[in-house]
This record gives sequence, C-alpha cells and structure tokens, in this order.
Amino acid sequence: MRILSWLFGPNHAADPPKDATPVVPPPSVPRAAGPQTVGCDPGDYYVSVGDPRFLDYPKQEPLLRALTVDMLLAPHAELIRRIDYTLSFPGDGFERIVMPTIRRAAEYANLIPASQSDHHCEPGGLLKHSLEAALFAAQLTDGMVFAGHETPQRRRAIEPLWRFAAFVASLLHDIGKAKESVKATCPDGIHQWCPDRQPLTSWLRQHGIEAFRMTWDPDRRHKSHEKHSSILCPEILGEAGRDYLLSVENAGVYRALLEALHGNAT
Repeated sequence: MRILSWLFGPNHAADPPKDATPVVPPPSVPRAAGPQTVGCDPGDYYVSVGDPRFLDYPKQEPLLRALTVDMLLAPHAELIRRIDYTLSFPGDGFERIVMPTIRRAAEYANLIPASQSDHHCEPGGLLKHSLEAALFAAQLTDGMVFAGHETPQRRRAIEPLWRFAAFVASLLHDIGKAKESVKATCPDGIHQWCPDRQPLTSWLRQHGIEAFRMTWDPDRRHKSHEKHSSILCPEILGEAGRDYLLSVENAGVYRALLEALHGNAT
C-alpha cells in the first residue's frame, strides 16, 4: 500500500511478516461500541421503486436514501469491532479518539462509491473500502518495530502512535473522492451539494433531504482527489486524535502522517 510506504519510510526497523494473515478477534472479545441504532443493509440504500413521495420526478439516476452516520456505519459494525480489537486502545480511548474519527470520515464518504467501475463501485463503496484499508494497515503494523533508536520506555509510548497513524493514513487515503468525484442533488434539483462547503451527510441533514441523486463529475481528473487527504486530515482526525499523536514529545508521528498524505498526492 503506497500510503504506508510514504508514512513509514525509515521509521520502522522491521518489515511485516510475509505470511501475515488478517487478525480475527476471538468470540470472547466484546463487540466494540459503535452504531447502536437500527441498522441499514446495503440493499436499503436505494429509495423503493414506486415510493409515492418521489413519483413526480423524471426517471434519471436511481434515488439514494439520505442516511444518518449511524445508519451508514451499521453495516460495518464487524469491521469496526475488528479495528477496535486490533488497535487495542486502553480505557475509553477507542470511543474518545477512534470512533469520532471514523464518524467524521463517514460524514464525508456517505454513499459515494470508491470508483466508477473498478473496486467498491457500489453505493457506500468508499466508506467500506476506507474501513477495510484502515483495518489492514493497523494489522500490518503488528509485525513492525518502530522508533528502534529510542529508549525502551519511549518506544513503548511511540509505537501505538505509529499504529494509529497507519490506521488514519489508510482510512483517509481516498477520502478526497468525497470532494472531487461526484455531484449530488435533491430529486427536484433545487438544492445542489457544494463539496467545498460541507460534507455530503451534513448537506443532506441541513436541508432535510430524504433522498438524493448522485452522479459522477464528468470534469474530474484522474487521481485529482488525492491532494485533499492531507487537507481534510486535521478536521477528520479531530482535536483528540491530533493531541494523541502529539502526546510523545518530538516523536514526529503527526507530521509524518500529514507528509505521507500529502506525498500520496505527488
């Protein structure tokens, strides 16, 4: 994964084992706290054909349901549980640092596909791809030794920061597609989403939109979305996540994360 090579550079002392397999938590591990509201299966993303609220509009792209963040994340509860298990934050760290980051990423990703005709091209593909990549990156760091030049005490404090940075870098490596790749309008075309103003989920909530139409932007350029990842990172990471990455003085993890995301666009 290119974003991880940008992030780690010379900062790790060992490569991951070649035979590494995905970590699956044992059944005894409690389910991570996360979306607790009624779930939403991927098949429920579309507005039902014949819905009387939307019969007067001409047939165009299929209408998508406007979902809350909890509904967007509900189909991925197992992925989130595995992320919780892999990162192993002590105490309330997962709920205080990781889940808000995931929720803000979901605000941007909404039901946007990860690609038009390649991988994860279904509605919600960007969010699913981002969570899968983030879990893979967190698992990958289990086979790495970071800050090998540091004292054992500092190394124990720094290594979890690198693991979280790998998670964030992979979670956000494609998030710029939420600003560059698609257009969204309400069914009657009165309201059109401006991605430079707010995340798609926030726009739907602000205007009380129950269903929307999403199309690919014909003017988008190949890989033009990548430059937005480092710009969006501080906002999606949040104050708690930033402070955590800066919690060990002169560790350089937060700066490396921003540089990696910026380097991913070069």
